[in-house]
Amino acid sequence: MVGVLLFTGCDLFDSSDSAPTSDVALFPVLLNDRWGYINAEGVMVLQPVYQQAGRFSEGRAPVRFSFRNHFIDGTGEIAIDGRGVFQDVRPFQDGRAAVRLQNRWGFVDRDGQFVINPVYRGAGDFSEDRVFVRSVDFGSYFYLTGEGSVLPYPEGINGFQPIADNQFNDGLALIRTSDRYGFINTDGSLAIEPVYAEALPFSQELAAVKVADRWGYINRDGVVLISPQFISAGRFADERAPVRRDSNQFGYVDTSGRIIISEQFDQARVFSQERAAVQLDGKWGFIDLQGNPVTEIRFDEVEDFYKGLARFTVLVPTDDGQVPSFGYINRDGRIVWPASR
Repeated sequence: MVGVLLFTGCDLFDSSDSAPTSDVALFPVLLNDRWGYINAEGVMVLQPVYQQAGRFSEGRAPVRFSFRNHFIDGTGEIAIDGRGVFQDVRPFQDGRAAVRLQNRWGFVDRDGQFVINPVYRGAGDFSEDRVFVRSVDFGSYFYLTGEGSVLPYPEGINGFQPIADNQFNDGLALIRTSDRYGFINTDGSLAIEPVYAEALPFSQELAAVKVADRWGYINRDGVVLISPQFISAGRFADERAPVRRDSNQFGYVDTSGRIIISEQFDQARVFSQERAAVQLDGKWGFIDLQGNPVTEIRFDEVEDFYKGLARFTVLVPTDDGQVPSFGYINRDGRIVWPASR
């Protein structure tokens, strides 16, 4: 077995001096098969020299350059030098970034110092000073505190099953045990008993839960505030949530459960920065809070808005099939970077 390196707060990698956590509004674009970064106006700020490029978060972005993974700052300087050791890197969240060494995950701070050693087979991203991880023997899942201590299981529960939506929100985290869903507090205690066949994380103090064959919404005390009446339901943002109640199409409800954007979309996503991605006839576009179109519904794929821009994908026909090209639009629906690759 390959040994695992252990680190005790040392700065193993070259890093910049500690800097304020003010964020950087730059966005990765692909040009001639190399990634660079534009600003919110579509001006190239960091030239396309990277083999891979992730989003900026907390003043850092994960990139792959010269076949090595690093983190850069907003000037393009290497802020954390992976020196060929990092196998994978993810964006910062809550002051920490997940990195993989020797097929095991740990977390570094913005200066490149390990705050949690790379001893886990899987790891989520931090939220509210907690993170969901998988043990080195693949045998169990649990939460860690920001210091790396294991959060105890709730009384009467001896393990969690894996779920994708494992971050803390509104002070609670969704858990699955014995194929039922419930919620825990940040101290690991049980907040809402695992009695639901399906559930989504809390957002804006409400969580979607499935009772029998219909979805409704509960509050942090487990009290039903919106009765189970929906065929499908999503998370709240901007006081709206995507739902299907009476048809095969999606609309949006407010926090009282009233339909405020009629059911008219084949697919509908959660709002982000007062814009939501919706799909019709296999194509995507965006609407505003009132349901008015912000863009034409014409993109092959879209991502949520982030720092004022949303990335879209256009599939370009080739002799071998289709290849994706990527562009950006702003919140007004204006293309600031045309699709490129």
